[in-house]
Amino acid sequence: MVSKLSTFKNLQSFYLSGIDETFDFETFANYILTKPNIKFTLLFRDVFMKESYKKILNNFVYKILEEIPNQIPLIQFPDQNQELHAKLLQLRFNCLNEEGPPPLPSNPPPTISALPLNPQHRISSPLPPSPPPRLSPPLPPKPPPRVSSIPFL
Repeated sequence: MVSKLSTFKNLQSFYLSGIDETFDFETFANYILTKPNIKFTLLFRDVFMKESYKKILNNFVYKILEEIPNQIPLIQFPDQNQELHAKLLQLRFNCLNEEGPPPLPSNPPPTISALPLNPQHRISSPLPPSPPPRLSPPLPPKPPPRVSSIPFL
């Protein structure tokens, strides 16, 4: 795949989803590092991914967070450390404060924590409310059938 992608001289972004662990990520990771101006998005789908493959992916995410390239590659995989993934998203979408990137966790937690939903915290729409649908006027009643006064022969 790397040899085919290298033929695209004006490639600005690359999106690949549904990736499983048969994908040669180590070769592709080297390609990503040599192309700092391309925006990469890689979404892995294999829920039964081996721990050794997840470790390769996590190590690459750590490397990206330590040596921040021009375009932050977005990598998402099952059982991913959510803290690291959030930091990738922060960097990717320029959500940093003046203090720079957040520090890396010393011991990444293996579990995913869910945020509690509060129905009172709703995001208001910046768009004005849409007008109610227009109702068409009712159709006039059908005229009664015409009766002929000519007898049938």
